Order: sequence, then structure tokens, then C-alpha cells
Amino acid sequence: MAVDADVMITKSKEWIENYCEKMNETSWFCFTAWLDCTKRGLITGLHFYRTDKCKDAYDIIKKKDFSWHKGREEYKICRLLKIDYNFFYSGGTPEESFGTHLFYINNKI
Repeated sequence: MAVDADVMITKSKEWIENYCEKMNETSWFCFTAWLDCTKRGLITGLHFYRTDKCKDAYDIIKKKDFSWHKGREEYKICRLLKIDYNFFYSGGTPEESFGTHLFYINNKI
């Protein structure tokens, strides 16, 4: 699971494990969970990656430079893997929020 430092997860470990188990029925490389963002509303803010596919993904991206888009590297990596290499990802199910993304925490607002 990849999570930003400005995210507060409110779901229990068991709830998250059940969600992942439900999503495990697919062959996606990555799937997401939803968060309430203090600026943008409901967003896909948590990312879960299949560890059995991470080595293959790493072998593809390890020599590519994603630093040109600071703060969006993870998105750009997943997009490249999806479009060029068929590493599919899903937005998950927006039925219930996993917590809150504190959008302004770094701007001290």
C-alpha cells in the first residue's frame, strides 16, 4: 500500500484486509481506495500494488526519469505501465471512504 503522509486512515486493519481480499479477485497491477479530500471531495488516494508484479514493473521503469513532474511521479509511472505495458489498474470501489486526505497540510492553511 502506498499512502501519503497527509492521509489519516480511519478504517481498521481487518476492514482494509477484507477490501484487498475482494479486489484480489482481479488481475490488476494496482487498485485504489477512496479518501475524503479536504479540497477535492472523494478521491482515489490510497494505492495498493501487487507485490508479485512489482519486480516486473521495476525492471521497466528503473532507468526512466519521472522527476519532470514532481509530486505526480507515482501517477505517471502507473500510467506508463498501463498504456505501454498492459499493467492495468482500477479505481477501486467508491462505496466507503478509507479516511481523509488533508490537502492543505503542507501549505499551512
